[in-house]
Amino acid sequence: MISLLKRFLPVCLFSLVFSIGAAETATPTPVYNLLDRAREKGSADNYTWTPDHMHVGVRWQPFAGRPENNAYDSKRPILANDSSYVQFWVSWAAAEPTEKHRDYQKNMSPGLQVIDTAVNDCIARGQKVEFVFFHAPGWATESGESGGYKPKDGLFEKFIRRIATHFKGRVHAYQLSHEANLQGLMKGADMDFMVEEILLKGALAVRSVYDAEPKTPVIVSTSGCSPCQACDTREGLQGTGGWAVSQFYDYLIGSEPLMNAVDALNMNVSDQNDGYGNMDG
Repeated sequence: MISLLKRFLPVCLFSLVFSIGAAETATPTPVYNLLDRAREKGSADNYTWTPDHMHVGVRWQPFAGRPENNAYDSKRPILANDSSYVQFWVSWAAAEPTEKHRDYQKNMSPGLQVIDTAVNDCIARGQKVEFVFFHAPGWATESGESGGYKPKDGLFEKFIRRIATHFKGRVHAYQLSHEANLQGLMKGADMDFMVEEILLKGALAVRSVYDAEPKTPVIVSTSGCSPCQACDTREGLQGTGGWAVSQFYDYLIGSEPLMNAVDALNMNVSDQNDGYGNMDG
């Protein structure tokens, strides 16, 4: 395990994730401007993620139907000036609420349209972009319900392939799931399903798109975890909080095909319940 961690930790993306959305009226003053400094050196447009320094990013969650908020947020210094990459949480349920929304050219959903526009704003500033995926539309789940439910076999892989094809060259990193150690984020799915159907097949789908000509660099990673003590852990894990999180990473590391398919393991560093999250077990 230690040798594998040494292999993967150097290429992990470390982010200070500031959640942007529902903008306030005050605009903070930036302490420094990373992108301006990069532009002065002539490197912003061809900026490459490397493992020799920390990358500082911001989570931006634009909303459909709120163009004024989104426009304001896009110009906030913490996002527009001080971040080298921007992270978007992409809900499959919002991106493809109906099966007809799988055709992005003819029938892109409002939820995906707003992400598409925001990604273009980031690219125009020379920033990198990361997608994080969660939830599923009712038409794709075994239960027929939209949200945190197990998708039917093979459908997540096809969704990721559509997304990667549409955003190839504009999205530079893909985190395939969110808080995958918790049962509530994908009810009905156990750890075998999470590793095989979501993480492994999702990673291979991204790779197949980005490896096709013109071959384009991409970083593919797994999922962060939640320290929640009161939440139900993923079926296949034991205990709660930090104990279950530790098992989660052991489970991922134990899959050689998955380790060969991804570049990085995600690790959320967070506290929960006002200091009583017990992430340390």
